Formats: sequence, structure tokens, C-alpha cells
Amino acid sequence: MKYLKSSLKHCIYSFSKHDFKDKKDILLLANRRGGSTWLLELLCLDTNIRFVDQPLSIHTIPFQVINKLPIATDGQFCCPYPEQLSNIYKYIEGLQKASIRVNENWRFWRRSFWKKTNRTLFKVVHGLPMINALINNIDAQHVVFIRHPLSQANSVTNAKWEHFLYAFLNDRRYCEKYLSVENIKFAESILHKGTMLEKFVLEWTLDKIPLHRSYEQIKKNIIFITYEEMILYPNDVLSRLTQDLSLNNVNKMLKNINKPSRTTKLSNTKNITINNQNQLNKWKYNINVNQYRTAAKILDQFSIDFYTINNNLPKNKYRYLCH
Repeated sequence: MKYLKSSLKHCIYSFSKHDFKDKKDILLLANRRGGSTWLLELLCLDTNIRFVDQPLSIHTIPFQVINKLPIATDGQFCCPYPEQLSNIYKYIEGLQKASIRVNENWRFWRRSFWKKTNRTLFKVVHGLPMINALINNIDAQHVVFIRHPLSQANSVTNAKWEHFLYAFLNDRRYCEKYLSVENIKFAESILHKGTMLEKFVLEWTLDKIPLHRSYEQIKKNIIFITYEEMILYPNDVLSRLTQDLSLNNVNKMLKNINKPSRTTKLSNTKNITINNQNQLNKWKYNINVNQYRTAAKILDQFSIDFYTINNNLPKNKYRYLCH
């Protein structure tokens, strides 16, 4: 069955055609269980866009192309060496030119499939720590899409996935650049004694440190969006986002916004209720007081203030619709 699926993909790749045009490609940087597949599928309803889903994930790309990427613990890139970054740039350039083809939209029966494409949307879930290097070296529009740390951590916990803490804490370059001795000791205590939910909140935090440290310098070069604003204000967010990305089919996107992405089989979500605070509050029923306190302590320890722990929405200065 796996062989047949692979053969079908290559057959579809062979008759689909990709050409470069004037518009830049889109690099969507996000986290797993953060709503990025939902956003990806909405944006690809626009005419002639193809997507490449998780091209840096060793867990999803074919083994034939894994050797084009540098080795990273658990496939999580934290603070790669310059020569490793160079290999990543070459790999992404090959994807942009379609000389390398992996994880594209091959399901021809879906409305987001186009036989001829002229623009690529990359969804990257293991790349946020490299945000500065990607902005400076990848010719694309860079969209950062994040979700409340406890909400996202609760979703990953329910999916019963493993954390990537060892990737961060065993990366000497990352630790030397971003963490103090006190930070490392605190993180190791969560790693060895914390609950899975707390470990995922820590993973979320370590993943965001490079972005947070350089936010003021790079905010003009990125489009920064949150899952919560997408849920509460979909018309306003999509109207502005399609304008920022030079997309045209905002009405088509809004008609499909209630449809869950293909990855929602990992959760209990039957449909997405927009303009609804209750949609955002579901995760809170699974969190106790001690977990709130520990999560707040984690964010404070690393001085990450995108969100306050008891508020669904990000702080005003980070809201897409406030700028």
C-alpha cells in the first residue's frame, strides 16, 4: 500500500507543472498542533499555489532525500552550524525550483490541488529557531503562526507525541547563545520531573526564544499571526493576510474556514467554530491550577511574553490586527 501511494505521488508530480512567476514563495513557520495545516489548506485555495508540507521533518520526507539535510537530534533544528545552514538553503532552493519534490499536494481530488502552479507555500514546523537565518537567506515572504503555549501543549499531549527537549538542551551552540546556567538547570528539572504537559510548554518556550529575542529587529520582515486571532476574527485576519501575501480568493477561503484540516483526526474536533470564544476555551477544562502556575513559571524563567498564561489572546503588541 505504501509503495502504491508513493508511485501515485510520483505519477502526479510528473504531470503537474511548476513555473516561477513574479510573486515570492511563502514560508509558513509554525509548530505541530498549532493550526498550521488548517491555515495552509485555506491559503492554498488561492489559484495556482502548491504546498510543500514539512520539508524539514525527517519523520515525513522520503528516505531518498533525507541525506540532503544535515543531521539534527529528533529532526529538530535549533542552532545549526554555517555549513549545515548552507545545506538547508540549497535543499529549500531545490524545492523552490521543483528539482526536489517532496510532500507536495498530490491529492488531485481536493480543491486546493492545481495542475499548473507558479508559487509555493512551505509549511515548516521545525524551523522557528532558525528564523533569522531563514529571513536573511531564503527569498520568500515569511509568515510566523503561533498558538497559546498551554493550548498547543494540551493538543500535543492528547496526540501522545514525544517532546523535542533533548534536541534543544543537547545543542551546545543553542545553549551558549540563548540560555544561562540557571535557565539550563531549570529546563533540566522540567525534563526530568515535569509532566508531559509541562515538557511541551517548555518545548514551546525554547522554540520561541530566538524569535522573541529578535522580534523588534525582524518584525518588519515577517507576518506574525496567532491561531486565536484566526478563530475570533477570521474575516479581518484573512482579508489582511491575503492582501499582505497578494492572494485573491479570500471569499473562497472564508467559505471553507469551518472545515477542519486533515490532521484533526488526531483530536476530537468535528468542525471549527469561528467567531467563538468557546472554541478557544476547550483546552482550559484539562488544566489544573498547579499546571497553570508551572506554565507561568516557565514563561517567566525565559522572559517570553507573547502571551500571559491565563489569556487566550496574545498581548496587544503582538496581535496581527493591532498593527
